[in-house]
Amino acid sequence: MKNKTLLIISLTVAVALLIIFLYYSLNIEKPIGGERDEYGCLGPAGYTWNETDQLCVREWTRETCPEDREDFCITVYEPVCGLPTRKQYSNSCFACLDLEVKQFIEGECL
Repeated sequence: MKNKTLLIISLTVAVALLIIFLYYSLNIEKPIGGERDEYGCLGPAGYTWNETDQLCVREWTRETCPEDREDFCITVYEPVCGLPTRKQYSNSCFACLDLEVKQFIEGECL
C-alpha cells in the first residue's frame, strides 16, 4: 500500500512537471522589440531601410560632415558608419577626415 501511494505521487509529480515543461517550451513568446522587417531592420528599435545607402538606419542619427574638416582627431571609440562609403570609423572625426564621406550615422555599419 505504501509503495502504491509513493508510485502514484511520483507519477503525479512527473506528469505535472511534464505539463509545465511543454507549456513553457511551446508557448515561447518573441521578446518585445525583436521583430525585424523584410530587410532585417529592427523597426521597434527605430531602424528603417534606406534604399539609397542600402542599410538599416536610424535617420535621426544621420549627421553631415562639416565644410571645414578637422586636421587631426582624438582617439575616442564612438563608432560611426561613413556614407556613402559604408566604411566603419572609430568616431565621427575620423569618418570626416575621409573626403569620400559626406555623412555618417551613429553605430557600426550593419
